[in-house]
Amino acid sequence: MKKNILLIAAIIGYCSAYMLSCQHDDSELDISSIKQINATPNSIPQGGTVDLTVDIDPIGTATFLWNSSMGSFSDAQNDSTTWTAPDAPGIYVISLVVTDDVGTNVGTVNIGVDVYIPEVSPSYVGTDNCTQCHSEITDTWHDTGHAHAVETLTNIGQAGNARCLGCHTVGHDDTIDNGGYDEVPVSRLADVACESCHGPASEHNGELAGIDISFDANTCGQCHQDEHHPYIEEWEESAHATSADLGFVNANDRCVKCHISEAFVAFTKTGTTPKAADLGDNINPINCQSCHDSHSAENPGQLRYASADLLCGECHTSGSIDDFDDPGEPHHPQWNMLHGTDGLEYAGVTYEDSPHQFVVENTCASCHVSMEGFGGEGSPAKTGHTFEPELRSCTTCHPSATDFDVNGVQTRITALIDQLHAELDAATVADSATVAFKQASFNLHFVEADASHGVHNYKYAKALLESSIGNFQPN
Repeated sequence: MKKNILLIAAIIGYCSAYMLSCQHDDSELDISSIKQINATPNSIPQGGTVDLTVDIDPIGTATFLWNSSMGSFSDAQNDSTTWTAPDAPGIYVISLVVTDDVGTNVGTVNIGVDVYIPEVSPSYVGTDNCTQCHSEITDTWHDTGHAHAVETLTNIGQAGNARCLGCHTVGHDDTIDNGGYDEVPVSRLADVACESCHGPASEHNGELAGIDISFDANTCGQCHQDEHHPYIEEWEESAHATSADLGFVNANDRCVKCHISEAFVAFTKTGTTPKAADLGDNINPINCQSCHDSHSAENPGQLRYASADLLCGECHTSGSIDDFDDPGEPHHPQWNMLHGTDGLEYAGVTYEDSPHQFVVENTCASCHVSMEGFGGEGSPAKTGHTFEPELRSCTTCHPSATDFDVNGVQTRITALIDQLHAELDAATVADSATVAFKQASFNLHFVEADASHGVHNYKYAKALLESSIGNFQPN
């Protein structure tokens, strides 16, 4: 009889343990035990108070910790508390961390201080909230033109123009009640600020999933468009816009830095380039964010480098020759040509430079990002972001120029290219294996890949071609 009682007790104990184990496992599958945070009221004046309580379904003993970026709690470690608002208007996120026998759970509630709570979530919270965690970024942002976007409208008498406010303030959209500038026209929502690009941040709370981080050109293009400032339209016509479309790019570590926006930005920040495999399939071509830093005006034009010459030269360069006897084939050597470097230079030959690199201010951008203001109906602005050179850039110094063949430089370089092509094409199989052939071929491709036909640096291009013609003679 005693053995039976013990056996029954053991079975009951086992079943109880099994049931508790199942209950524990189910809780781990859905560890959140916070049903709702109650705020009474949810909109208060500056310095006002809110009574906060929480409805929970705890597993075992629960502990509580209330948090807010500003304001104070009567008891931050209880299931109910009173929050006293700061003396600053805004939408404040109150969070509650509940820790029970299963894990840690977080719930939030928004409190409006001298503002209303928007009907639609996520909603805009304003730059002041971003500054609490990202002061280093907002400090540099204050020096950008974006941070003075409303002032720009005021200066031209358009501060009340709803067509302009959509791009000069945060969240100005009268089709949705999400706490944007059209509902709350206050300073924390003025100008082009964090949420203009990253989206409404009421659900951010330190989680990346709560904001947008995108390298899509349309992040900038949503405002930088139309005939007054057609940046996005012109960029879409450029080769930059299709730089990531080439099939080999996202599988080649050597290509990603100069073809993929995410990789180039990473390089400018860290000096190292991500591996192609680490970028995944969600990649963007070289675009606005690649060249411009929306957070900083440290460099002219908010460029990521101190000058356009350095920025463009990071990719538009072939690099130095590794093997003088077998130099291979150069790749986009525009910066090298302009600066008269890294062509294959023969001993005993003098290589000179044309004055463009010395006299053209801001080199690349002066000719390839030539801007022209809006001229009225039928005469749209030009931003230069097709990156095609404009003749008006030449006529500043060459007022009589009617095309890019100023003083016949392109005609002469084209003739030398044709002459060297003819000699190389006439080479025998044995000729094409010689060092002289490989060197001449390199210089031919160097001048052709530069694509300016002498405009960038006529003297250097001419010397490279002439010395190659003199050094190689087909049998």
